[in-house]
Amino acid sequence: MQLPNLDITLAVRRDVSGTTFAFTNNLSSVSERWHNLFGPATYVSWRGNALRAKGNEGVSALIERSVGSIGYIGYEFGNRLGLDMAAIENKEGKYVQPSEQSCIAGLASADLPDNLRVFVPDPSGADSHPIVTYSWVLLRKHYKDPPTATALQRLFDWCLQDGQRYASQVGYVPLPSSVAQKSLRTLKTFYTGG
Repeated sequence: MQLPNLDITLAVRRDVSGTTFAFTNNLSSVSERWHNLFGPATYVSWRGNALRAKGNEGVSALIERSVGSIGYIGYEFGNRLGLDMAAIENKEGKYVQPSEQSCIAGLASADLPDNLRVFVPDPSGADSHPIVTYSWVLLRKHYKDPPTATALQRLFDWCLQDGQRYASQVGYVPLPSSVAQKSLRTLKTFYTGG
């Protein structure tokens, strides 16, 4: 493949972000040099003349309008804007494009602990995209106010079941069914009282 003779411009986050953590967590797991120099981080002081922007929206705009740029953004932004996305080598040695299916495969490869908090720095599976992460919602385990507990249970019950069918329509990846089911079981442990 003949690549164009262009200077490469790096487009990065200037703010603390989970996107940066997911990207650097993968780099740290596949590169000993990266791990020793930087490790996984929510913020990186990128060397050189990197273009910096706030949020996935800002980095997406930089990539969209800067010829020769390369950057990292959430799949939902790249997909929504129709940006070219790189096929990246996964743990199995396969180059995989980010897609709904490859992201679901990567997320499903992790063993979800009881607290539902898991990082997936280098998922296994030939069809898995190597850079994936969950977005979390933080909830208290106990709520003293019964109406609040009931409302939260109903909201997240919907999100984890019927709401999953809307994920793709708004540019997100639906949860693997095993994750949604385990999350539902955990949700049912919410209770009210002191």
